[in-house]
Amino acid sequence: RLLITGCLCLASCQRNMKHSLEAVRRGLDVVDCECVSSFLARSHSIFVGGEYCHSQGGEDIEVIDPSTEEILTTCRLATQIDVDRAVVAARNSFDSVWRDFWADERGAILARLANLIRSHGDVLATLDAMDCGTPRSILRQDSVPLFADFFDYYAGWPSKLEGSILPASPRRQRAEGTGFLNFVKSEPVGVVAA
Repeated sequence: RLLITGCLCLASCQRNMKHSLEAVRRGLDVVDCECVSSFLARSHSIFVGGEYCHSQGGEDIEVIDPSTEEILTTCRLATQIDVDRAVVAARNSFDSVWRDFWADERGAILARLANLIRSHGDVLATLDAMDCGTPRSILRQDSVPLFADFFDYYAGWPSKLEGSILPASPRRQRAEGTGFLNFVKSEPVGVVAA
């Protein structure tokens, strides 16, 4: 999907102008229209380790606007090597940064992402509508807010992760009057490539 890949490029200013007019037609104000055009006009590759980099395969795929059947842009296609590289970069970030954040810091980062999604909802809905053909109004009223709500939901979880204390052997403890306790502590597991 266009929103997920973030790997876009466009050939000419004339095409950029055409998308600006199309965005206005779809109900965006001028600022949002410029943002959509700018996003479609950028030349990006894949995003790994906090920066744009070239794909190992070098192959592009066309993104087609289903309402016009015209090419919106092209996206760089990631290879298995690129995915492996992204997993390594994510793991390195997890081991060096994310794991050491306090729960409230992790929650704040996810909440900020939810707020960014909401504040750019018109642009995100327009890009998604251009990509998949779903009416922009449905995306703006339902999909984009739901996407932000997912991040809000998970933003609340870090402060609710607690350990549990369980008796190691309840029968033995009662019989001998001694006790050992096991405890469970929830911690981030790591990186998942999906």
